[in-house]
Amino acid sequence: MTHNVLNVIFDALCRPFRVRFEQALEPLPPVVVLYRLASLLDFYATVMRTQLGEDAAFPDMLLECNTVAMYAFFSSWKSKMDEFKASGTRPTDELSPPVAVAQSMMRLGEIMSTLDTSLMEDDARDSQIHAVVEVILTPLLQLCQAMAARALPPLEQRIFLANCVDALRAPLTPYAFAAPRVEQLVQLADAHVDAYTELAIAAVLRRCGLVERLRRLRERESDVPLSCVPGMDLESLSISMKNFYSMVFGGGMLTDVDPLSPPKAALIQNLRMRNHARAAVADAVAAAHDELYYAVLDPRNEYGADAPAAVGLRSPDKVALILKGRL
Repeated sequence: MTHNVLNVIFDALCRPFRVRFEQALEPLPPVVVLYRLASLLDFYATVMRTQLGEDAAFPDMLLECNTVAMYAFFSSWKSKMDEFKASGTRPTDELSPPVAVAQSMMRLGEIMSTLDTSLMEDDARDSQIHAVVEVILTPLLQLCQAMAARALPPLEQRIFLANCVDALRAPLTPYAFAAPRVEQLVQLADAHVDAYTELAIAAVLRRCGLVERLRRLRERESDVPLSCVPGMDLESLSISMKNFYSMVFGGGMLTDVDPLSPPKAALIQNLRMRNHARAAVADAVAAAHDELYYAVLDPRNEYGADAPAAVGLRSPDKVALILKGRL
């Protein structure tokens, strides 16, 4: 009896509520308001279902309004992404994430907070976070990739994309239910940093004059003494090694203009990723020195007993220690 009376009362509210709801969407509210409205409608649909029964019309009407609000949310967000893409924005000299990312992540943070406080079931929340994150993150990733490809050389592309992906990760990190997506973004950002590191290693080795020596060392026939390979005679090798040692032991901290500094590494905004890149470059330079150091000492390469002194060889451990300390 009580259910019947309540159903009659709330059935009469369906049409005026729906009309007022449609009026509230003209003009469209901000995207965050749309999402909060949809979340509120979903919550009250569940509450009213428990009070009015499974066949009640009022909860069904609330769910219909929820669908309309979510559609408006997704459409509004798509329109914003289209505006960002059409703006033709270029990356800044600092290689920071574009304004589109910064603004979107502020809104995403508010949406995540709404999701976190919602009372929906875990499965439903997981499904919704997947849909919301995809409609926000995927277009932003595509926008950043297009900006990088259009305006930046390869090394700077990697820094820019690592910064963008890390910015996309930030608003998701505090929420346990977003952990799988956070892990994906961390792996993607790390992949960009790893690609940057490979390019940075090549650049640093070119600067310090070891690239050509390493190439000749690695490509020579195994039965040919290294000292007999063109460009690897003791005098030529000595010039390269002494030049390298002057860079390592010359004093001073590494900066972005120092020959041994990873190019533009300071523009990597995430401290963990920046330190990882610097350490990887230091390890690679130290490993390159190790190869040449032991090649000089190897009697099969016929450099002679006086070669270490002539080249001015320094201990690999000391070189590695100084490189890591300066980076």
